[in-house]
Amino acid sequence: GIARIIRQSQIRRALEDSDESAKMARAEDVVAGKKGEQGVIFCRSLTAVDKVAKRLQAQGVKVITLTGADSATHKGRKLDDFRDGKATVIVCSDAAAVGANMQTATYSIQYDRPQTEMMYKQRQHRIYRIGQGKPIELIDLVYNHEYDQRADERLVTKRELRELLTSELDSIDDTGLASFLHNAGIGNQRTVRPK
Repeated sequence: GIARIIRQSQIRRALEDSDESAKMARAEDVVAGKKGEQGVIFCRSLTAVDKVAKRLQAQGVKVITLTGADSATHKGRKLDDFRDGKATVIVCSDAAAVGANMQTATYSIQYDRPQTEMMYKQRQHRIYRIGQGKPIELIDLVYNHEYDQRADERLVTKRELRELLTSELDSIDDTGLASFLHNAGIGNQRTVRPK
């Protein structure tokens, strides 16, 4: 219940708020290795957006931040500046990134896990859009901690369920559906026999 939500929130904050985290170091390494290429870093919290941007700027990286606090006009200017090459990295919150075209980027880093499969796809599609003419790299940074591992498992399960629900199941009878679910590893299947 509530205690678990508070505990999860505290764990997430402790992991994400560390200035010396392995995740931050990995993000810095990726950006340093991509010299001259544009990239997008997605963060779930404004604190993380600010922290990542400041760390990269301290390394001499030209960074633009994009958050939900930006007005539509300001957001448009920042995106134009990014597309015009005035920055090599744009660090954004989920709220700001929805619908944004960042197709000039060649890589994206998911600094922290989104809560939903839909947001995961939204993040990817900011650079991987129709008309994208160059190869791109999608990088997920995941802590070796049960919090991120569970979040990852949750996203995989949601993806599997979406695929199941959007596939053609009309031709499968109940026995076939149970077998399909079992083979897909979804749910806790058991056979119930009438008495």
